[in-house]
Amino acid sequence: TSEGCSSCPPADRWLSMLPSRFGPDQLVPLSLHVDYWDYIGWRDRFADARFSARQRESVRRGGARVVYTPQVLLDGRDFRPWNDAAAFTQALGRIAAKPAPARLTLNAAEKSGTWTIRLEGRIVPRKGRATAYLAIYENGLETEVRAGENAGARLRHGHVVRDWSGPAGARRVDLRGKTVMPAI
Repeated sequence: TSEGCSSCPPADRWLSMLPSRFGPDQLVPLSLHVDYWDYIGWRDRFADARFSARQRESVRRGGARVVYTPQVLLDGRDFRPWNDAAAFTQALGRIAAKPAPARLTLNAAEKSGTWTIRLEGRIVPRKGRATAYLAIYENGLETEVRAGENAGARLRHGHVVRDWSGPAGARRVDLRGKTVMPAI
């Protein structure tokens, strides 16, 4: 998504309401703001060039050819009928019916301002490699857009990825002053 894209606010609203329909054991929605719309007059303060690069790579790996906003990727593939509730629920059901490629346990604890995160997992043997990433997201964000396609709009955002780290291993990662120790 992007604050500079006039088609994105409806998708942002849709994404923000997903947790009211699906539990975290079914779906973890993440909004990654891309920076390639910043040139048209509004710089999205949540955008990150890494998210734009990740989108291009995800689209390539998923077999699609077009990168656009708002773009919904579901199970690593472009999912155009995102705003069709029945189609989305059916697609989510098909994904859930597949055997899980991994069994993961995540534990997090905070002590004196330092977070320790431990991820343990067992991955089903398969071709390729598995990687783990840590996404820190924030809800309840608002922006008064003063220029570009959404000039004059107050945009509300949820599940906005504020930090993306990985691939993770047994190492220390500094996330804006918070030390995190992911372990696989």
